[in-house]
Amino acid sequence: MSLYGAILARRVATSKMRPRDPLTDSGEAAMARFLLLDAEMALLFVKRAENTTQATLRERRLKAAAKAYDRIIAFIPRVALAPAQMALLERKLSILRSHLKMLSV
Repeated sequence: MSLYGAILARRVATSKMRPRDPLTDSGEAAMARFLLLDAEMALLFVKRAENTTQATLRERRLKAAAKAYDRIIAFIPRVALAPAQMALLERKLSILRSHLKMLSV
């Protein structure tokens, strides 16, 4: 089981134990959308960094992508993601991680 799968399994188990609050649910939905959007933005930063010739601009974009990656990883345990959302986020994070490793950030 992947790290994200373990986090998802834990979230599903704990979410069954507590009553659902509509305000919290809408907040969690917004947070899930934020994580997916942040992953998309990080991928955009990486793609832009790959295509730039200016070293300082490249470095700044890679740092922004790495910071977004770290932020997403930190927030995953706090957000109840649907299985489809988690799968999509895992895919985006995997691509992002491979690009960041390839570009040695």
